[in-house]
Amino acid sequence: MVRQRQVMTFLLVGIICAISACAFNSPNYEKLAEYLHSPEGFAQWQQMEGQLAKVAESAATEYNRTHTMEALRSYETAIREYLDHGFLLYHAFSDSPYDLPKGLRRSLERRTAELMDVADGYLKEHSIPIAVGIAREVILKYNAGVMDHPQHRAEGIMLEYRYRRN
Repeated sequence: MVRQRQVMTFLLVGIICAISACAFNSPNYEKLAEYLHSPEGFAQWQQMEGQLAKVAESAATEYNRTHTMEALRSYETAIREYLDHGFLLYHAFSDSPYDLPKGLRRSLERRTAELMDVADGYLKEHSIPIAVGIAREVILKYNAGVMDHPQHRAEGIMLEYRYRRN
């Protein structure tokens, strides 16, 4: 499982670098959006999307089976990679003339909700700072305009943590 994730991470980084080395240096993702809008670029993105979805599903299954901290950390890593991959397309297309693929926002909301499931797992393990960190990221980093449910869950964790601290 760890080796599979390392290979997937390597592939993801390689694809992103191959797509456009300068896309991340520009503030608007223009070249990346052009590539991802092309048939070959979108096909490559979809292929990686499918692979990351399988890894995330496998990690979720393993965590739900074992409920260990190691499995929870693996699940967190896998869901973050899957979520970041989706947000790569979202951010590239948001600032471009291209329409978002149908269902992308719903998919991002589902992935963000899974990341909040991970935060709940950390809370159950009494790892409050990790859960709060994830909640903070959901609020600040993973917001596609329709993330009401995951955002409210994140805000709830932040309020709970603040309440416990005071």
